[in-house]
Amino acid sequence: MRLFPKSCAVLFSLAIWIGQLQAHSFAAFFDSSQPFSVSGTIVKLDWVRPNVFVHVRVEDKTTGLAVIWAFETLPPSALTGARHVTREMLREGESITVIGWKGKPGANWKDAIADPELAARVMSEKPASAAQFELADGRKFAVVEQVPTPTLR
Repeated sequence: MRLFPKSCAVLFSLAIWIGQLQAHSFAAFFDSSQPFSVSGTIVKLDWVRPNVFVHVRVEDKTTGLAVIWAFETLPPSALTGARHVTREMLREGESITVIGWKGKPGANWKDAIADPELAARVMSEKPASAAQFELADGRKFAVVEQVPTPTLR
């Protein structure tokens, strides 16, 4: 009889965890049908959990106006471990080219990002998911297993 309450607690915790994963699924936030590439300057780095955000200022060639993209990546431990990307490589002021996927219009970042200040910043910028970083010296770092070929520039 004692096992039943413990089993319920474990199942309840698992259900909450799965719900959190579903609330921030890739398909809910990003458009995988149109990978794109942009080049610009890193203006801010949020090296936080659960996911790092790299904010890149890009000049829109059609309007001449600056746009800031908020690229979501992996958690810090995954970037430094499996991907060998350190925070020092993503310094503010550095030139960078990013391949990734645009965020879907209307995605609810408020509920997906625990830090309200970061969520507000991401919502005021153009959210995207990073697939690959190319630094000014030509080094490339994939953030995903298979980097797509950009269809949009």
